[in-house]
Amino acid sequence: MRRLKHILEWLGVLLLLGIAKAMPLDMASAFFGWIASLVGPHLKASGVARHNLAKYLPDVGKAEHQRIIRAMWNNIGRLAGEMPHWNKISNQELLHRVQILNIPAQGTGKGMLLVSGHYGNWELYPHILRALNIPNYVVYRPANNIYVDRLINKLRSPKSTTLIQKGAAGVRQILSVLQNNGTVGMLIDQRVSDGVAIPFLGHPAKTVTAPGAIACKLGSSMVMSRIRRTRGAHFTVEVVNIVVDPQDNAITVMQKINQQLESWVRQEPEQWFWLHKRWGYTKSMK
Repeated sequence: MRRLKHILEWLGVLLLLGIAKAMPLDMASAFFGWIASLVGPHLKASGVARHNLAKYLPDVGKAEHQRIIRAMWNNIGRLAGEMPHWNKISNQELLHRVQILNIPAQGTGKGMLLVSGHYGNWELYPHILRALNIPNYVVYRPANNIYVDRLINKLRSPKSTTLIQKGAAGVRQILSVLQNNGTVGMLIDQRVSDGVAIPFLGHPAKTVTAPGAIACKLGSSMVMSRIRRTRGAHFTVEVVNIVVDPQDNAITVMQKINQQLESWVRQEPEQWFWLHKRWGYTKSMK
């Protein structure tokens, strides 16, 4: 029964991606954004977003919360509609759509950790690195549906990208890549059951500490980035160097990362993915 459910889900995703692929990029982005902004606020998942906004961004009021949720869903829909197109367009066209505001400082020769969150169009990182001729590795959490997982991974990983699955084996692979002066990207804002409680938006949030521990252990460069949606399928990329001091440890490094992400979320909350149970689970999220 579970397998049948997964196959049906896969067929649904395949159909939607096929529709998006048949459209021009800008049309797919606009259409799927429009549909998501209409449907998304009424889904059960939006209860998590309403809970999170009420508790962790309370000062802006309910009307603004509703606007943020609609705009968040618009961004998610656009991201989905755009996914089938990024592997098809040229590097030149991609860089025409993506304005890179700054580039990271010179590396240490011990690899680079590129960390980010579910902000703007986070799926663009492998494609931007491809356009810049930077071979890279991207850490990902597999989807529960293995058929959907395989389908999405084909879209998110150009030839210059190698996907690393989260877990103990993945950590060993990350260490090997960095020791060979490679670039590894990862998202750090999902809830983890075995993380450390570190402040985020004014409240303790379970946070993965592996990126901080790796940077401290190897002396790798660490940068944080956001891909901010500006209009339609156009973006800016902002990169901030995370300074790892000799006295730092995994927790203090992750505190710096949470602080930077928090500042970006407060600037444009609609660009962040409020659907994660970032601070844990409560009955009010149902």
